[in-house]
Parts: sequence; structure tokens; C-alpha cells
Amino acid sequence: MWRLLNIALLKCTCFLAIGIIFGYYLNNTSYSLILALIATLSLILYRLYSRSERCFRICSEFLIACIFILFGFLNIQFRHHDRNLAWQYYENPESKDLTIRVTKILRETNFSFRYTGVILAVDCQKEYIPVLIRIPKDSIFSKSLEPGDELVTSIPIKSIPPPLNPYAFNYRKYMASEHIFFQVSIDPALLKVRTPSDKSPAILAYKFRKNIQSQFERNNLKEKNIALLCAILLGQRQYLDHTTYKQFTDSGAAHFLAVSGLHIGILLSVFSFLLKPLNYIQKGRTLRFLLLITFLLLYAFITGLSPSVLRAILMYGLLTYALLLQRKNPPINTLILSAFILLLAEPIELFSVGFQLSYLAVGGILLFFPLLNKLWTGQHFIFKYFWQLCMISIAAQIMVTPLILYYFHQFPFHFLLTSMIVTPLLALILTYTVILLATSCLLELPRFLYAFLDNLLSVIDLITRIGASSESLIIKNIQLSLPSLLILYFIISTTLYWITQRRTSLMLLPVSGLLLLMVQFLFHPFAPKTKDHLLVLHKTAQSMIIGINKSHLILEHDDERNETIIMDLYNGLQLDSIVVSKDNIKSMQQRSGLVIIDSTFQTISYRKDSVSILLRNSTGVHLERLLDSTPVRKVIADGSNYLSYIRRWRVTCFKRKIPFHYTGEKGSFRIYFE
Repeated sequence: MWRLLNIALLKCTCFLAIGIIFGYYLNNTSYSLILALIATLSLILYRLYSRSERCFRICSEFLIACIFILFGFLNIQFRHHDRNLAWQYYENPESKDLTIRVTKILRETNFSFRYTGVILAVDCQKEYIPVLIRIPKDSIFSKSLEPGDELVTSIPIKSIPPPLNPYAFNYRKYMASEHIFFQVSIDPALLKVRTPSDKSPAILAYKFRKNIQSQFERNNLKEKNIALLCAILLGQRQYLDHTTYKQFTDSGAAHFLAVSGLHIGILLSVFSFLLKPLNYIQKGRTLRFLLLITFLLLYAFITGLSPSVLRAILMYGLLTYALLLQRKNPPINTLILSAFILLLAEPIELFSVGFQLSYLAVGGILLFFPLLNKLWTGQHFIFKYFWQLCMISIAAQIMVTPLILYYFHQFPFHFLLTSMIVTPLLALILTYTVILLATSCLLELPRFLYAFLDNLLSVIDLITRIGASSESLIIKNIQLSLPSLLILYFIISTTLYWITQRRTSLMLLPVSGLLLLMVQFLFHPFAPKTKDHLLVLHKTAQSMIIGINKSHLILEHDDERNETIIMDLYNGLQLDSIVVSKDNIKSMQQRSGLVIIDSTFQTISYRKDSVSILLRNSTGVHLERLLDSTPVRKVIADGSNYLSYIRRWRVTCFKRKIPFHYTGEKGSFRIYFE
């Protein structure tokens, strides 16, 4: 395998990825000039020392590295940062006359309906600006928007805000990976909806998906199972409720809900088997390849051309083409080539968790499955099938586990059992549903065929529910830093190289990696350093104050321990423990000069020249009188207050020229102390 590996392609892909990373985090074009100068210098050295074979090789390698790093740097700069900067002038607190076309329905939140769209016109000037659309739930608006609907309104365009609490999910960064940097919050009273007469391909795909969903509804499938089938077959997860999604996540089966390489691979295998007789006719292989690619593109179109589906089609399309040519080329080269092409076309995909997990999973299967499959060679077809299924799951999990620990901080130990049961069921459901839908176009099918599909979906729901209920098999709050992640992948790659090469001296590489990992876990040299401080977090309709003392996170109430906000902070700061102590919080308040004013407030006693006051639980205190009698340096209001109170307090502080911090707008507030 290593002899046939295309090292040149691997190097070019790695250098391109390095350039993209530099360009993403170093938002300054001056760095590109430095890289260009280095590349020019290496080219000069290349010409001067080209007669020396060793210098020729070193200079040429260095020149290639500089070229691809520079290309990746400029690619992400021009396709990501410059596009964002070019749109900045649209952000204005003043209302603009907008015409927006809805493109996709997103999962709704507790407070708003969400859609993605495109701004077609700003003040009667044609534009094309991707945007996030929010419509409040507590409004009188009841009409459900559909892709293709055009919205005419007059509102300001705003940036998508960053997370309000430290280490929380960065929705702004996620939407930026979808090339969406702005949002509009629409008041239904200012909204006019019109349905365009033209039918774009995206609208036709949406109508097709709705017809499929309606067909299942007419045949009495359970509402929960219809939502599950829409996620599995069509990639439409917005219909799933939070409980179902969490149950799949906790059981280690969340990847079954996103149409990705697994789904494409199953469908490709089934239709490849059905079209196998074409191999025996003239030009049959080419015809079979074209039919498979046509089917994959049609399926991608129906599912909405999501990035995960396009990634999978690119990977499997290249793999199928390589099989058509019948070349002795390891599939890992095709995988690297697909990553190289994708990063050239869409460099921002490198930072997508889906991109990272899908390529690592497929890479793990291609690299580790041949080794694991040799451990046992069964004769019986059924035992052999389940053994291979088990080894495929383990091979993929070897590569994705470090990344799962880094991003999600938990690991379900029963993933293997869940995958072994759910994967065959998924293959059966996908194949059966496609055949069922194709047959229903020709004739009326009896209800029991749909009832069988409903039962299959209920079985998957039951399996994942049992898996999610086994909390003792789920390890949560695993802290893994970026250096530890890189060390783990160094250990995995060097171990694979040592096993395949069978040289004892190579064993020192994974052993040295293990030693580095032990040092990292014991001494935490790369852990975030932070001073002792109080932190006022934002949570709607609640007040939450925590303290950071050395390596401990201190809470006021025990019921806050399992809050997502708390666990994100605990894992992000890599703290040692969580302590519940009201006395410690009060002591830290006194040391920091923070005074809490709520319904229990009576008088202020302070030891400092000035204090910061925290207004919470919509206290009825007379703020102007309080400011007259107390030296206040800052006023803080958290998410437990009514918005009408927030507006009144902001005006009062503005008149008094006292800084006002509302956590719902500016995020959490830190107060450091000695």
C-alpha cells in the first residue's frame, strides 16, 4: 500500500491545507507577500544550485511547498475574508427596503422560525447576498414559508452575533462556513409574502420532497417516523424534535441522521449490484458508470445539494471511475485527490466538522479495515458479514474518535453494537424506500407495505432509545486539547506505519507519542491560563453567576451543574472540578466589588471606592436614586430581566454616562479581582 501511495499528491494536499489554515487565521494580505518572497528566493536558489542533485531536490520541494501554501492562503483570503469585507457596508442600523428569496428551511428554535435566503434587492438595487432569516414565534405570523417564497420588507441588515457565553457553540462561525454572514429579524407586520411564478430547480426539488412526505402521511406512517425518514432519506433534519436528535447523539448514531458517505455508499452498492449485468455487454462498464453517476447527481439534487452529499458523490464518483479504468491504484489516492479538488473549489470546507469526520472515517476504513479483517476469516456468510461490518465500524472509529472527543467531549462505548444493528437496518430502509417510491409511481401499493416501513423505523427508534438510556456506557465531559488531538493522530499514524512496515525501530515513534501524551495529561502545559474571576453568564429568563478559582469552577446552585453553558465552559477551560458553594460566590463578589440587586435587595455595603451592580430578576429598584447614593462604575443586566426594563435602564445609564452592559447583546461579563 505504501509503495503505491501517491506521496506527491499527499504533500500538495497537505501544503494546500496549511495555506488555507494560515489564510483563515491570519487575516492580513502582507503575509502573502512574505510567502511570495520566500517562494521567489527558493526559485532563485533552485536555479543556482540545480546542478547539485541534493540541493536540486531540497529547493524543488521547498518551492512546491511555498507555491501550494501561498495558493491556499490567497484562495481562502479572496473567497472568504474579502467577500465578508465587501458586504460590510450593507450592515447599517437604518432600515432598508429588501427583497429576499427563501432558499431553505432550518430547524426552529424556542423563540423563532429560521430560514436561509438570498437578498435579491437592496433599496431597488439588484444584489445577491446570502442571509439568515428569523421570524419571532410569539408573533401573529402563522404562514409557514417555503423555499422560493419572496419576502418584501423594510428592516436593517445585521451581522450574525458571536456566542454570548465563552466556549458556547459558535453559530456565527458555522453560518460563515455556509457563506452566510448576515441576518434579518423580520416583524410580520412589516412583511409581505409573494410566491413567484418561475420554478427554479431548488423549488422543484423542494416540491418533490414535500410530495414524498405527503405520500407517507397519506399512508398513515407515524409523525415521528416520517420525520426520521425525512432525515435518513432526504437529509431534512428540521422536522426532528430535540428529544429524538439527542437520543441518536447519545447512542452514537447521530451520523445516520445526516445524508453523507454512508448513505451514498449504501445506495451506490445496491444500484451497482442491480446494474452488474451491464458489464457483459459492449461498452457496458461505461454505461453502468454513467447511470450510477446520473443516479447520484439526481439524488444529490433531491436532497438539496448539501455539502456532505456533494463530498460523498465526489469521493465515490472518483472511486467508481478508478474501478472503471481498472488501474492498480489504491483507493486512498482517490480519497486524497477528492480532498484536493474539494479544497481547491471550496477552501472553507476544511473547517467543517462534517468534512473532517467524513474524510477521516473513509480514510480509517481504507487504511485499517484490510488489517483488521485478517484477524479472523470466517466461512459462514452471515458470520463473515457481521464480522466485516464490525471491523468497518472499528476502523472508522479509530480515526474519528479523537476528533469526536475534541468537539463533543463524550464517547458512547456501545457505538459498536448500535452500528452493527442500525447499519443493516439503514441499508434495508434506504433500499426498500427507494424501490417503494419508484413502484408507487407506476401502480397503487397496498397499505401493509408502508406499515412494514413504519415498523422498521420504529425498530431503529427503539434501538437508539435503549442505547441513549444506557448512561453508564456514555463517558461525558472528556477534555481534549488541540495539542493532545495532534499527538493522538501522530500515535495512530505512526502505529499504522510500524505495523505495515514491520520494523522494530519504528516502534519508537508511537512510544514517543505516548510519552508526549502522558506529559500533556499530567502537567497540562497547553491548558488555557486564566486569573480568578467572576463570570455573569447569559441565559434567557434565568440568572447565572459562576466563579473561576484556580482550576475549579464554582456554582451557586447544584441544579446548574448539568447546564450546557456550564459544561461548555468547564471543558473549554480544562478545569479540574465543579464545586457548588454559595459562600465562595459571595466572598468573590465582595472581593470583586460586585453588588447583586434583585427582589431581595435591601441596602448596599461596599468596601471599594466604586462598585459594579448586577440587576437581575426584573428588580423594581429605582435606578436613578441608587446611582445618586452609590459610586457605580458599571451597570450589568443579565437575561433574567424583561426587555422593557433593559431599555429603561439603558437610557438612565446613558444620561448618567455610566457604562451599561446587557448580556443579551454584549455577551457574558467578567470581573477580575486580586
